[in-house]
Amino acid sequence: MMQVRDFLPEDKEAYLTMATDLFNGPAAIHALPLSYLEHTFKEILAGSPYLRGLILEEAGQVAGYCQLAFVYNNEIDGMYVWMDELYIKPEFRSKGLGSQMFQWVFAEYRGKAKKLRFEVAPDNTDALRLYRRLGFTEWPYIQFTKDFD
Repeated sequence: MMQVRDFLPEDKEAYLTMATDLFNGPAAIHALPLSYLEHTFKEILAGSPYLRGLILEEAGQVAGYCQLAFVYNNEIDGMYVWMDELYIKPEFRSKGLGSQMFQWVFAEYRGKAKKLRFEVAPDNTDALRLYRRLGFTEWPYIQFTKDFD
């Protein structure tokens, strides 16, 4: 049975390795500089109220990680949990850990948040299949971004 726990300082190397793999694979549309990942880890450990980093363990081994962000949204009249990153190591995939992680988030945030939200790269067919099987609804929004100058 999968165990979920918050990041610990000793998780840094495992997190950096997994996040690098995530952002160099089909789940992401571009790679990230290592410095971004290091900064995120530091923010999580510092207790940012906007982020939560979780380690997924299976049989005492690190099997993946999940990063959550928290946003208040007028459209849903409350907070949503943004599952910003979910990564399962290749050797632990297709064993139900992704589904278990979603169930964990639902249980953890039921009554505290109104929705769970995430985004997915259109080429990430395995993730799309999982999300549809779990009953998620696709929103017809197109996202835009612009860096602050």
